[in-house]
Amino acid sequence: MAKLSMGSTPDLAKVHKSGDLKYWPSFWMMVRDKKPFKKGTQGKDGVVIIGYKTAAANKKLVADMAKCTTSREVLTFLNSKNAEFPTTDGGKVKVTELWKENVKESKPQTTAKVGGRDTEVYSEILVQFCLAYRLIYGERATHDKVGDGDDFKSDVFRAVKSRIVTAGKFSLTNNTIRKNLRIFSRQISDGTDTWLDSSSASAEVLVSRLKIPNDAKIFNDKVFGTGGAGDPYAVYLKANTGLQPDKWNPADIWIMTPAGIRSLVHFNRIAANKEKASVALINNFLIRQFDDRDIIPVSLKKTKANPSSIHYTIMNSNQFVERISFGGTNNPTIELTGGNRDMKINFTLETVELNNGMSARNAQANIFGNIGKTVQGSEKHIRIKYNVNKKQLELEYEQTKVGNVKYTYALAKMGSLGYKSFTSIISKTSNQGIKELDKIKKKYEDDLGLKTGNEFISQPIKFTDDQYDQMTMYMNDIWTQVTGDNMPDMRKDTSIGDNVNYLKDKMMASEVSLSISGIKNEKVQRRVVQNLYNACASIGFGSGLNREERELMEQSGVGQSDKLRVQFTGGIHVKVY
Repeated sequence: MAKLSMGSTPDLAKVHKSGDLKYWPSFWMMVRDKKPFKKGTQGKDGVVIIGYKTAAANKKLVADMAKCTTSREVLTFLNSKNAEFPTTDGGKVKVTELWKENVKESKPQTTAKVGGRDTEVYSEILVQFCLAYRLIYGERATHDKVGDGDDFKSDVFRAVKSRIVTAGKFSLTNNTIRKNLRIFSRQISDGTDTWLDSSSASAEVLVSRLKIPNDAKIFNDKVFGTGGAGDPYAVYLKANTGLQPDKWNPADIWIMTPAGIRSLVHFNRIAANKEKASVALINNFLIRQFDDRDIIPVSLKKTKANPSSIHYTIMNSNQFVERISFGGTNNPTIELTGGNRDMKINFTLETVELNNGMSARNAQANIFGNIGKTVQGSEKHIRIKYNVNKKQLELEYEQTKVGNVKYTYALAKMGSLGYKSFTSIISKTSNQGIKELDKIKKKYEDDLGLKTGNEFISQPIKFTDDQYDQMTMYMNDIWTQVTGDNMPDMRKDTSIGDNVNYLKDKMMASEVSLSISGIKNEKVQRRVVQNLYNACASIGFGSGLNREERELMEQSGVGQSDKLRVQFTGGIHVKVY
């Protein structure tokens, strides 16, 4: 058996799935009881007793150790001690000198697991909780400050509850919900981070970037959506766009002051009817309320527990827009490779501060023109990935590099787009790539039953095992046009093998790839990807080309009649991710 390890996840900071510490409780209790620790493997380097010579100093050491109930708290404690402890003979011993077998695994205190389909709601409520705690107490919520074993501290919970509003099913007046929220807060969200760790980090970012008024309340979005007097979705619902409210504004929580609520009720009374309701009207209202910090919609995504690793962006304001560019990553724009059943669109996203008098809606029409100044340091590497299981495009953000940690994509998907929507956006913006795909399809129409036209992926077609080889020939023609190389042997590909349905998944990913890579003009290709990004990210739902882009298509000998058309622009919101 080895000695105790340190590093980014020390043995003493390891946890059960419930979030309860595995070894730390046994460790500090051995210190409390003055039990000897063996040094080195099987104690070959002798034994030591950890502790100070005086009883008072030893009592304080044990008390400080006992306060650590999460992996992060243990790690902070060990780092503060430089991973070494005093010994009763007046010396010191490093954690890494102690034999691991000294410390027995502690049983988890919490056996119940909360989450599953309710994970989304509990994670939102926990951010509400942490944000309210931060506003009330002026410090970050930690387990020792908010919790008392398996429950919240009564005075803390009472104060926080008065500042947050949740849907009836998840009312915090319900003792079961209160208990479940506490259990959930202690569970692991990522690595050794608990949900409370990551939620309180999001709250820290919101407080540091927004001047949230002291009288604000924090509403869960599940409270709204029925069109009531104080419902921020009421006017949008009456505008009857045909798209779900979260495609207009994906806010998970709404921070509102009493003044903001009064303004919203008055606004809804006037505008929430079929004659007056429009997306532009509610967008303008919310921008004014946001500027005054009376209504702040917030979209939440699963984050790390370190606030410095979390991105903060204001979406759909008249101050900033997000614009894509190609060539900023080491990956090709259209990434079609073996070893998977998907495809990816890689690009870089930059935030542009708009020129005076330029609105976000007008900026979209000339998004690649002189609309403003790029915000230094705002670039983020992004990809849109084709999810073969759900047959949709999903947006993934690359997270900021922290220390020596490798770049990784965000812990949660940032938005998605169903196949009917994304095929419509591509075809109505530029069908040049689809026409290239049609040329290949015509060679295999009879054998595979392929359909040409704007609904270009072969989702409705059922293929049989005896069509496998014909499918690979069709795919190879696409593959060589997209990548310049022949397609790998799919039967030897562990993600595909002999499974014709898995091969169909990769075939559809290939079709999506050519529908974009087959667009020869880079400006037009950028417009297609910008439109896809905007729809995924709830910035707005639109398609088509502006006049300059249509002229470029005509010059290349490919007419494209669809003018740039924005069905609607998304509502202002803050995004933390």
